[in-house]
Amino acid sequence: PLEFSIDEFPEIDDTLIPRAVNATHWYDGVTLFLQAWRPYFTVDPRTKRPAFGYSAVRKTHLKQLAGIKVYGNEQMNNAPTLIGETGIPFNMHGGKAFRSGNFSSQVGALDNTVSCLEASLVSFTLWCYTSDNCNGYGDQWNLEDLSLISMDKPIRSGLQLTVPERDACARAVQAFARPYATRIAGTPSKSEFILDRVRYELEYVSDPQKAHESSIHPTEVFIPQLQYPRGYSVETSDGHFSVQSHDGWDVVSYLHDPSKANHWFLITTKDTSIEKRRRARIVRQRVMMPPLLALCIYILYLIFA
Repeated sequence: PLEFSIDEFPEIDDTLIPRAVNATHWYDGVTLFLQAWRPYFTVDPRTKRPAFGYSAVRKTHLKQLAGIKVYGNEQMNNAPTLIGETGIPFNMHGGKAFRSGNFSSQVGALDNTVSCLEASLVSFTLWCYTSDNCNGYGDQWNLEDLSLISMDKPIRSGLQLTVPERDACARAVQAFARPYATRIAGTPSKSEFILDRVRYELEYVSDPQKAHESSIHPTEVFIPQLQYPRGYSVETSDGHFSVQSHDGWDVVSYLHDPSKANHWFLITTKDTSIEKRRRARIVRQRVMMPPLLALCIYILYLIFA
């Protein structure tokens, strides 16, 4: 990560290194080094300023990623950005999830990481896949434990999803097995998956001057079936789509109307209980927030008064 470099980001001349890619690493440093997921707190490693609250944490992470993209644009002659390494520690909170089967912190942390990457419209590679990972020694190096899979199959506690046996070694699978566009017949302006609604939305702009290309090259979206055990619905702004089913995933091919420039593509679940649970959770949070806020104010008063 750039935060740990003692040198400034270099100017890279594309005549000396042609086709260079900005493959900077990015992590939420607080989660990585404290090995704990705190959705309402982080620290900007560049400014050393703390961020409090979910919105502030997300804005801080998006700002970091935007800064990384700027390096590629301004100091690498508009080189594309691919986050070369990103992920979360699975042994957070002292490995509590290994014993309880409750991986909600890992799911939350990984969903936050991937959601910020999606919102920034950057390509990325998740770190990591270690075939011999185990609970005791993690990734078999320096006790790091970031692998998406583990030989010690995680206990499934309270998981709403039915995970196939072949994926039994996957950890926090619902956070990384998510819909995404593998091909886009245009320039994307939005790609967002909302985990607690299992809702995926893609927006992009095509060039009407290249209508012939748009008519033969579809946009393709990968859909993991484990996110939609009761099926899903597809909506599009225009054009038509088809679905090819595979063993564990679908591919939706979308041919937009080439006479139009702006297009959107939406995937929603047919499971109505998901939205009901989400609304109930929001109500509980609103009920709990005033007492928690009052408690925090009281604690601060006791400390500083």
